[in-house]
Amino acid sequence: SQTEFLVSLKNKGSCYGDSGGPAMLETVNGPMLVGITSRMTIKNRVPGGSPRVPVYECTVDMIYTNVLALKEWVDQASSQLRY
Repeated sequence: SQTEFLVSLKNKGSCYGDSGGPAMLETVNGPMLVGITSRMTIKNRVPGGSPRVPVYECTVDMIYTNVLALKEWVDQASSQLRY
């Protein structure tokens, strides 16, 4: 299954330091976690900086990890945790 998805930010959404944060979807049963903030796309790159230190804006697209695609693995791994 697809382990990532892209969200068009349209000047809203995630930015630097947001990796690991939630992507929520509002459902009739309330908010549901569907993704984890992963990284920006190359479309966010703006002129300036250097090849080693590119400059990005948080205005175009963000890639998220699809937690629904990983649910079985998360459930299995978390069941093996010891407290």
